[in-house]
Amino acid sequence: QKVNIAPAEDRNPDLASIKKQSVTRRFGAKVPERAADQYLNPEEAMAEASRCLQCDLVCNVCVTVCPNRANVAIKAEPVSFPVQTILADGSIKTDGKVRLKHAYQVINIPDFCNECGNCKTFCPTAGAPYRSKSHVHISAASLEAHGEGFFMAEPGLMKMIQGRKKATLIDKGESFLFEDAEVKLTLAKDSFEASNIELKTEIKNKKLRRVVEAAVLFNLLDGRSPFV
Repeated sequence: QKVNIAPAEDRNPDLASIKKQSVTRRFGAKVPERAADQYLNPEEAMAEASRCLQCDLVCNVCVTVCPNRANVAIKAEPVSFPVQTILADGSIKTDGKVRLKHAYQVINIPDFCNECGNCKTFCPTAGAPYRSKSHVHISAASLEAHGEGFFMAEPGLMKMIQGRKKATLIDKGESFLFEDAEVKLTLAKDSFEASNIELKTEIKNKKLRRVVEAAVLFNLLDGRSPFV
């Protein structure tokens, strides 16, 4: 009989318990020596499974190992958004949706980061969090010096640099107003769908993934210290 031991996709972990468990060292169960082709009995297997920290849902290793506290975990609600591209004629093409379902999202604060690589060394995947996580600056000087990332300039205003191109995201109540050198558009807060496209120059196509990322970050950072 085939047994499916993979965890269900609808897991709703007790975050407080996981945080407590992650700072408590529990050694593996002592089991009798066996031949290589023998397995743990059900009780031993359950004891080992109880040590699981569900790192695929809540990891945050890069947060705990950063000596400068440059990696920060922010509690987030699950959110989905469309994958959209603006075409040359100003129309919008939608290619499916992306869902962010992790209970915490990790960001990197370049103002504090000296790129020591410690988080890369300890990352349980092949990632380099100080490079791959969203860079959120807490000073305009840091944003300009790095030439990439996001900065909450003032309440209701996020400045960003993407590919050395500057842009702004402004809170308009029920929507955001995004503008860069190529386009000006409205982004709905509830669906993250773009509308009211105004092309400022000729484009072949413009992917809006980073625009939506900025909006998601805005919602997570708005009013939080030290970002505002």
